[in-house]
Amino acid sequence: MVEARNTATTVDKALENLRRVLSGFLSNLPESNPAHTVSVVGVTERSLGLGNRRGMARSGAFNVISLKGGRLDVTVAFVLWADDLTAVEELMNTLQGMLLAASTDLWASGILRIEAEEAALADFVGGIDAWRKTAVYRILYEFHYEDGDGALSLIAKIPVEAQTDFGGETTVVTDRMVRWDNEGTTPLILKGRDEISQISILALMPETASGSVTVTRTFTGASEDPETFPEFAAFLTAVSGPNPIALHAQIVFPTLASFLAEFTPSGGPLTLDYLDENGDPVADWNKDNALDTYQAYERKLESSIQLAKSADRLEIVYQGNIDTVVYLQAKK
Repeated sequence: MVEARNTATTVDKALENLRRVLSGFLSNLPESNPAHTVSVVGVTERSLGLGNRRGMARSGAFNVISLKGGRLDVTVAFVLWADDLTAVEELMNTLQGMLLAASTDLWASGILRIEAEEAALADFVGGIDAWRKTAVYRILYEFHYEDGDGALSLIAKIPVEAQTDFGGETTVVTDRMVRWDNEGTTPLILKGRDEISQISILALMPETASGSVTVTRTFTGASEDPETFPEFAAFLTAVSGPNPIALHAQIVFPTLASFLAEFTPSGGPLTLDYLDENGDPVADWNKDNALDTYQAYERKLESSIQLAKSADRLEIVYQGNIDTVVYLQAKK
C-alpha cells in the first residue's frame, strides 16, 4: 500500500531505528546500575538525491511507489557505568572495539560512517556510588522509506522539491499516463516524433465500466474517415513499423472489458491509496468498506508504433460514464 509520509515523523522513526541499533551493542556489555545508555544529542538533516528520491517500486510496468530516503548527521553520546574506574575504562574500550569490528553490519543498517569525537574523563558519582564514562560519536545515517508523494492512488505527477542556496525550488515530473475515473477521462494522446513499444493498464473493477474505448492512429489534417479494423492484432500490424500500411486507422472496443481482453495480466493484485479531503491516505476509493484491489495489464508490441512526423498521433479515448479507476500508460 502506498503511504504518504510526514517528514518529521519519518525522521523520528529513523532516529528510533538508529538508537535501537546502537542499543544492541550496550546489551552485549555487563549489566550495570544505573543502566548503560545511548542518546541523540544533535541532528542535522542531509538530502539524498533530488527530492530525497532513490527510485520507484513497480507493479508490472507501473511506477506505483516512490522510494525515498534521507541522511542524518547525528551526534550520539554513550554513557557507561561500573563500580570502579578500571572497570568503566575497560567497558568503554570494549564498546569501541565492538563498533570497529561491526563496520559491515553497521553499513547494512544504514550507518555509513561512525567516528569517535570526544571522550570525557571518567568521573565518580557519589550519590549512586558508581563510576561514569561518556563518549561522543558522530554518525552519518541513511534511512529509506516509501511514499505516495501526495498523488491520487498512482503517481502520475511527481512534485520534486529541492533546497538550494537561493531557496526552495519545485518542479513536476509527469509520465506518459492518464487516469480515467468518475471525475474525468482524459484521452491519452501521443504526438510525433515518438515511438510506442508497450501499452500498460492498471484497473480497478473494470467490469463495472460501461463505456467504449477507441484507439486511433492518425495525423493532423486527415480529412476522411479512418480505416476501421475489427481485430486489434490486425490494427497493430497495419499501423506499426517504420513503414506502416495505414496512417489513418481506428479500432473501437465496445467495452473496457473487451479492450482489456487484448492485454496480458501482469503481477498480482495491488492495493493503492488515494488521499481524502483531509489529505489522509485511504485505500477504499469506491467506499465499499473493502480495500481497493487493482490489476495490472500490459501488451508489448511486436513492432513499435512509430510516429515519425510531428503531425502523427496515437490516441486512446474512453467514451461514456465510468464508475471505476483506470490508469493508461504508453512506453517506448
